[in-house]
Amino acid sequence: MEPISDIMTLRYVAAVADTQSFSMAARECHVTQPTVSQQIRKLEEHLGYDLFERTSGGVRPTPDGERFIFKAREILVKWRHLFAESGEKILPNGDIQLGVIPTVGPYIADELFRNPPKQLPEIKINLVEDYTSHLVSLVKRGQLDAAILSLPVRDSMLVEEPLAEDPIWVVVRKSEEKDSISLDDLAKGTRFFLTEGNCFRDQVISLCGRQLSFEPSSLQACSFSTLLHCLQWQAGYMLMPQLALPDLRGFRQLRCLPFRDGAPQRHLGLAVRNNSAWLEWLPLLKNWLGQLIARQIEKNVKYAKR
Repeated sequence: MEPISDIMTLRYVAAVADTQSFSMAARECHVTQPTVSQQIRKLEEHLGYDLFERTSGGVRPTPDGERFIFKAREILVKWRHLFAESGEKILPNGDIQLGVIPTVGPYIADELFRNPPKQLPEIKINLVEDYTSHLVSLVKRGQLDAAILSLPVRDSMLVEEPLAEDPIWVVVRKSEEKDSISLDDLAKGTRFFLTEGNCFRDQVISLCGRQLSFEPSSLQACSFSTLLHCLQWQAGYMLMPQLALPDLRGFRQLRCLPFRDGAPQRHLGLAVRNNSAWLEWLPLLKNWLGQLIARQIEKNVKYAKR
């Protein structure tokens, strides 16, 4: 059986997967919705299976569709390369869909929009903040071009690049007599954790060991800000990355202490789908984001030494 599809049909498939909508895919591809629907239906009939599950709630790839879409994206990337002039890099589009975890986003957003990469001064940055598991899923489905995460992610469909090392501090009340903190100290006092689903919580557990139970001597919240308010009124220990230390502004009853045996660090990095058109631009993205985040981390050390 001879293949009946062409590059435009593959573009329609990728656009529907990205937007989860036939009408939005049609707008992106500058064609009518019936054109997209008919071409994809014709392709499905040829393949003998559905690429998408169509429901009243939207459109999503079937398991067979996921596998086909992955291969289709690889072909589209190679097609772009085929028609590129020698040595020329092709910008995938005029904007970038960039994911970021909640313990990074608030502390770099201003700089992201204020200082786009010099090589792409007109690029439009569309920022999506979410937990790691959801961002990884969006990158793999092609709904995000890249995501800033804590590494490692360890997913064979993703390419990971390190961006910056972010030291971790212990926040305490000023009445705390110690001048540094050990892991044993953390095990004995009240701990303040972010809620489940936040990758920084997982890193804290990994750092301190699973012996740090969450009941009864712990408090949990969705944000550093809420935990800091709690810490003002109840003695205990809260771990924060240096990037997030600006949240301490206004909390005059709190201070930062270092770890006794040297500061642990979280490893911030960039994740891109392994067949993404943005792979060509990964060195540029890494350099831009890495320098930007590192500057913010270095700048924020003043909040630990106040």
